[in-house]
Amino acid sequence: MESIKHIIEAKIESGTLKQRPRWHFTLIHTGIWVATLLAVILLAYIIAFVLLVGKEKHFIDLVLLGPQGIGRVFQYIPYPLVGISMLLIVVLFGIAHQYAFVYRYSTLQTLGILGLATISIAVGFALFDKEMNFARLGEKRNIPIMKSMHQRYRQPSNEITRGVIIGIEGNTLLVKDREGTLYYVPRLHTGNEERVGAAVILFGPRQGDHIAPFGIRPDPETRPMPELAPAQQN
Repeated sequence: MESIKHIIEAKIESGTLKQRPRWHFTLIHTGIWVATLLAVILLAYIIAFVLLVGKEKHFIDLVLLGPQGIGRVFQYIPYPLVGISMLLIVVLFGIAHQYAFVYRYSTLQTLGILGLATISIAVGFALFDKEMNFARLGEKRNIPIMKSMHQRYRQPSNEITRGVIIGIEGNTLLVKDREGTLYYVPRLHTGNEERVGAAVILFGPRQGDHIAPFGIRPDPETRPMPELAPAQQN
């Protein structure tokens, strides 16, 4: 039985198989590594960007508010970016499946390595980049696709208001937002959040100077004003 080496040599000698120079394979492998690296970085960026959108839209607070809040989360999810993420995963899987044998790893092992690299980049920036500058790339620079992403998915929502409760009149909360605008908000009687001086996030549509909230959550990023409490009490 002839070895594969002898078969290949025979085909090269007969002219049925064309021998390619070494630089050809080096170029292909370099292209594969560059494409893989770019796919991993792009996927990590998309993950970081989705995390940034989730932070600004308060996904965790919305989920804790129940079905209505979860419904809002599904409205805010940037589905095109999620679709691109899925496509990139398919591309990475294809690369892993096609070339895993070259590096003596199984497809699953290769895909696992690429997946860990992607997650490590995204989580690394999330942990050590408190301002999430990696996810904010293209926010201020005139980069066509990235600029439109920020404008579309990070625009302020009409259903999220952050402020401080400055007074309570019967069943109405008086809330002043960060810009100093006063809103009248019906009480939900949720407990400790509805007290004078508390910093809160209101989830619900704004209509003029009124807000119809379906949920109220404490706001850890806004300075509370406990000094107001003695002056205004229910």
